[in-house]
Amino acid sequence: VRDLAFSPDGRSLATAGGDDVVRLWDVESGESRALHGHHEEVLRVLFVQGGTGVVSSSSDGTVRLWNPRNGTLLRTLKGHQGSVRGVAFSQDDALLASASDDGTIRIWQVATGLCLAVLIQAPDGWAAYRPDDGRYKSGGDTAGRFWHLSGLCRFEPGELDDILPNLRLRDDEPLIPPPPTPP
Repeated sequence: VRDLAFSPDGRSLATAGGDDVVRLWDVESGESRALHGHHEEVLRVLFVQGGTGVVSSSSDGTVRLWNPRNGTLLRTLKGHQGSVRGVAFSQDDALLASASDDGTIRIWQVATGLCLAVLIQAPDGWAAYRPDDGRYKSGGDTAGRFWHLSGLCRFEPGELDDILPNLRLRDDEPLIPPPPTPP
């Protein structure tokens, strides 16, 4: 067992196994149900704060969201290039962050599975970008860990600012735009 988490009501326990399986345990009866889907060891499990879902992460580079009531797979989040060792929900359960051995943190929209942002750490700096439109922010020295590609050319942050002035997000502009307000 690599990790475990209680459901918010304390009646269920999720476990992450080295056998590639997530298990949901009924704490009162001791019975368990196996959830299959990962292709390598499961490293982390976490219940959605409202108890309506369980998230698991694995050495296979994926994050999976499960329905704890019937054990069905709701969504598979792909994009990391290494083991996913950490997961955390936002307070409202709308966003999920995942941390990987590939050196990135991805922020996902739970309802759609869309990756909203990728955060990259560097020894003396950072970069963050939106995969959907390539817009970014950065600070400090990104030490060659972040650049834009166009055709066969690689551009350092800021190098395209004169040509594509809207590529870099303004300091006061949020990385993840707020959801639209209903009419």
